Amino acid sequence: MKPGRGKLRALGARSGDSGFGIGDWKVAVRLFCHLSFERGFASLCHWMKAAKPHPQSLIAHCSLLIAIFAVSLSAADDYAWQMEVSKTEAYVKEPIVLTFSVEQTDRSQVMFFDFKPLEEGKWRAIRLDKKIDDAYHHRKAVFTYLLFPLKSGDLTLRFDLLVKRTNDEAIAQSTTGGRYNVRDVKTWDRHDAIASRVFHIDPLPGKFDLVGDFRLKERIDRHETEAFHPIYLTIELQGIGYPPREDPLPIHIDGVEIFADKPQVLLRYDKRGAHYRGVWTYALVADHDFTIPALRLKAFSPRTRKGYTLHADARRIRVIRPVRKELVDRVSKPESAWESIEALKRWGIDLLIFLSGFFTAWLTGRVRGLWKGRKEEDAFIKALKEAKDAKTLLNLLVRTDPKRYGPWIEELEAAVYRGQRIDLKRIKKEVTRHA
Repeated sequence: MKPGRGKLRALGARSGDSGFGIGDWKVAVRLFCHLSFERGFASLCHWMKAAKPHPQSLIAHCSLLIAIFAVSLSAADDYAWQMEVSKTEAYVKEPIVLTFSVEQTDRSQVMFFDFKPLEEGKWRAIRLDKKIDDAYHHRKAVFTYLLFPLKSGDLTLRFDLLVKRTNDEAIAQSTTGGRYNVRDVKTWDRHDAIASRVFHIDPLPGKFDLVGDFRLKERIDRHETEAFHPIYLTIELQGIGYPPREDPLPIHIDGVEIFADKPQVLLRYDKRGAHYRGVWTYALVADHDFTIPALRLKAFSPRTRKGYTLHADARRIRVIRPVRKELVDRVSKPESAWESIEALKRWGIDLLIFLSGFFTAWLTGRVRGLWKGRKEEDAFIKALKEAKDAKTLLNLLVRTDPKRYGPWIEELEAAVYRGQRIDLKRIKKEVTRHA
């Protein structure tokens, strides 16, 4: 290893480098001057503590350090950068757009750039775009970020700019030997300092669930149902702003069993913020009347600088209990044989007409939906086999087809709500055959 090589690698050289090429002189000068400045400054401080230096000696040492620092700055002047922000004053969680442009000015070497803001628990940064102009020895890059401040006050935002320097010789060596013998390009990497920016962030004027411009929709399939038959509730939240938490509207109703599907969330970002759409679907099951509570979310719009409330009214659900009636024969005389034959004849004709129509419709639907039905059936059978307990299986059958699987739903409800013992394996087999 050449003298000083280990220190140079620690300052940014990639492990495995074998030396400097002709186009690397600015990199070498920069790293050498940086090393010399660090060591010279440390020696100067130690010397001033250990002894009282003569004024002329002190001036000579300081002049030498200043000269080394000036050479280091001139050697590092191989690129130029520019930063723009959409605003410097904002509310907490209000989107800010940051654009950082960097351009190579030294055309004697090959350079690569990577840039990112440092979140440090005070910011949330999402990269919107990265544009690269890969001109020969004149590389340009434009980075666009969406920033969300998470705290109020005068927040400092720091940055990390990674600059990788190399030359044509190193790139040629990395691609020699064919497509299956490609090696990483040898680069001298350095994280350069970029001036930080200070933003004034105002606190929200109160406690809010959402920040941005949102709207809320709520719907149910009906207001009346039979005992233990589900009511389906759908909640949709949509808007632009700061993305809400995973479950902004938790639902809880005393005495009502709630089955929740996996939320359907769509999220994308642009310069206006996060475009959000979340849909939650619930199946509500009970044996008595109940009320779906009113839904309310407090929101703040940085665009209008005003707060507002999203709400959905309460819904009253009527549950009908089944009434058992004893069968009573109200006819005191039996039908005659002729009346029975006529009734049987009419029944036979109706049956033939029904069977012919049913067979035609069944055959047509079978041909058209064979493949689709097979896929849906396979997904249902898979979920059926994975159900580990009565509650999970009940949720699956209720969401799939409560009328078709009514007998087994009743057995499962008796087990879930009244604690009766059931044979879960038998129910799975019977449902599989019926499916």
